[in-house]
Amino acid sequence: MPRQRPVAENLPPLPAREKRDQQVKIRLTPSEMERLAVMRPDLTPSGIVALLVDDVLAGRYRPAWAAAAPDEAGGQREV
Repeated sequence: MPRQRPVAENLPPLPAREKRDQQVKIRLTPSEMERLAVMRPDLTPSGIVALLVDDVLAGRYRPAWAAAAPDEAGGQREV
């Protein structure tokens, strides 16, 4: 039987046309987990990470360490 994990509540639903089939393991230290729990006590740490990843993939947030977007790189890439 699969392990039961706590489910983060208050997460936005995925669009009906979009199904995610890739799982990613993100390793966090205990202190990082504590910091996440302080940021959003209403969500589990995995729910917070899921929201952060969704924001990055949707283009709502781009971390400072991320590569420049093609339009910001000074030219377009040829394919």
